[in-house]
Amino acid sequence: MRILYTALKYDYGIREMGYSYEYENFYSALLSLGHEVLEFDFMSILRQNGKAAMNRLLISTVHEFKPHILFCCLFSDQFDYETFRYISRETDTITVNWFSDDVWRFETYSRYWCWCFDYIATTDHTAMDKYKSIGYSNALLTQFACNIQKFAKLELPKKYEVTFVGQPHGKRVDMINHLIAEGISVACWGNNWPNGKLSQEEMIRVFNQSKINLNFCAASMEISHQPVYQMKARIFEIPGCGAFLLTDPAPGLECYYTIGQEIECFSDLQDLVDKVKYYLVHDQEREHIALQGYIRTNTQHTFEKRFEHLLSCISERGKSR
Repeated sequence: MRILYTALKYDYGIREMGYSYEYENFYSALLSLGHEVLEFDFMSILRQNGKAAMNRLLISTVHEFKPHILFCCLFSDQFDYETFRYISRETDTITVNWFSDDVWRFETYSRYWCWCFDYIATTDHTAMDKYKSIGYSNALLTQFACNIQKFAKLELPKKYEVTFVGQPHGKRVDMINHLIAEGISVACWGNNWPNGKLSQEEMIRVFNQSKINLNFCAASMEISHQPVYQMKARIFEIPGCGAFLLTDPAPGLECYYTIGQEIECFSDLQDLVDKVKYYLVHDQEREHIALQGYIRTNTQHTFEKRFEHLLSCISERGKSR
């Protein structure tokens, strides 16, 4: 298929920050599937030409390239709403947008922008009912995955007991400090941690070298001062390295992995402590779970698999008028 890929090329649209997550994973997966993909880096075009010119250029690109699918990952309101309404209603191109943060952005963002697309993809299991409740019937459930072209099992010796790679927001610092107070060695990386940020290559080595890799599913944003939990890519990337994942649960997690057999979950702070201590001394059981998670990830949870399924659903349904 001809796909017009419309998303950020650079992280937050800033070249100096390197390629965006979407470019590294979504764009590369579409290419590896053999589709003809034309990139439309809207943030760079916006900065060079302004908003009105960028919107006009997208429409003219659709007319010239005649894509089967316009695949978007919107950032905020850089586009005019009517630009996508026009493409959806007046051309043969099927418009699709991937909403990755519906767990906390649905009420303020997604519920308004979904109407200008033929289809939307959401990673939030709970959002499917929300789209139905507002009368939008073309929501497709998808999920993050692992880029197995980059995340790999390296067969490195374990040099860390427990590690965490991510932001120190919410209750993460308190939970890490509690583990340390219990005599457990924990190393952390990321912005605002003393160890600083890791490159992707360094992060993959840490995953491989850790006996236990922690993940916390609470989003950085809260709703009514309550934490909300969501699945993100780390849940797939750690098993994709053949590494052991210990995470708190998120809605829908059990649909992707068998808890206790392919990954492990903790329910509260005491359970976190108990499971860390247990798996640090049960090497064989821990490594067996890591291996099963690795097999599941590489057979079912790659971005190629995600986009094969997503594009297949869209092709079967066809253009939404």
